[in-house]
Amino acid sequence: LGSDAMVIHVNVVTPAGTTVAEKYKLEPSDTFNDLLELGKQCVNNPRDVLRLHLLSPSGEQLKQGRKVAAAKIKNGDTLTFVIISRDPRAEDWIARVQSDPSVLKCAPEYARSDPVVVMEAVKHSGSTLGYAVPELRGDKELVSMAVSKDGKSLQYASAELRDDKEVALKAVLQHGRALEFASERLRGDFEIVHCACTNEGNSLEFATPEWQRDEKMVLLAVQRLYQQTGDLRKSQRNLPIQFAAEELRSNSDFMWQAIQLDPRCINHASEDIRGLLKEKMKKHLKFEATQTGAEYFTRFHGQDQWPRATAVAVLPANPMDDSVQCDVLRPACNIS
Repeated sequence: LGSDAMVIHVNVVTPAGTTVAEKYKLEPSDTFNDLLELGKQCVNNPRDVLRLHLLSPSGEQLKQGRKVAAAKIKNGDTLTFVIISRDPRAEDWIARVQSDPSVLKCAPEYARSDPVVVMEAVKHSGSTLGYAVPELRGDKELVSMAVSKDGKSLQYASAELRDDKEVALKAVLQHGRALEFASERLRGDFEIVHCACTNEGNSLEFATPEWQRDEKMVLLAVQRLYQQTGDLRKSQRNLPIQFAAEELRSNSDFMWQAIQLDPRCINHASEDIRGLLKEKMKKHLKFEATQTGAEYFTRFHGQDQWPRATAVAVLPANPMDDSVQCDVLRPACNIS
């Protein structure tokens, strides 16, 4: 043990009475994770436990992950585990939510506050986390399961867990736009934003301004959305370039890089450089009036009729190399 280590006593309070656990040794840098596991071992059947609370001598709840030093625990103090049993009526709801997770919405509070019932629901549908009582939305195990099934269920998690990097990372890996529901701190975290934009390019909308003006991050988002949706006939999503900082959309060199990754970026360049970029594009385009091009132009530019010559971008195989012979067919863009 280190010089700052302490020995504490732990009482375990159950519906059947109070027992005293063995003494437990803690370092100030330790968390209460292991101690909570000790409390679980005192339970004969964990499935019968609704909640397990660890309380300080003052009655403050000591949450998992919190450091001992932050809890103002002193050597010789006594902590208390309070074990609350599950309502036996909740058992009937397990089969119900397995069959139809959405029934949790109309379930009585004893079922919506039961971790076993809620876990079964979120295993099948992450969004049902929104029907759980607030306390369970702060349960990391439940929330982690929910966001692994539906990243956007992060919106129902407690503020503490929306600021938990591990949980947020699982959410954006499942659904990039779950970035919207992460804490502001994590929306400025490189790893979180990078994973979100890699998963879904227009997640850039929810990144902090720092990343919306970062050239590499914006180009990654532009490229990924194009790769994921092809010619975008299946979707009318916003383009990542729309969320780039004005300073980038006013930068002709940067916008040319973006246009080569997705020609429709031209429509979101600043007006003062758009004309010059269109002229540059015309030198790299071939015009082909095809039915495919016409349908594309009509669908994405809201035109009742399309021009006789619809632009179909034919860009270099390496979009960053202007010297390469054009040979890759890209979708139409409005350069008229």
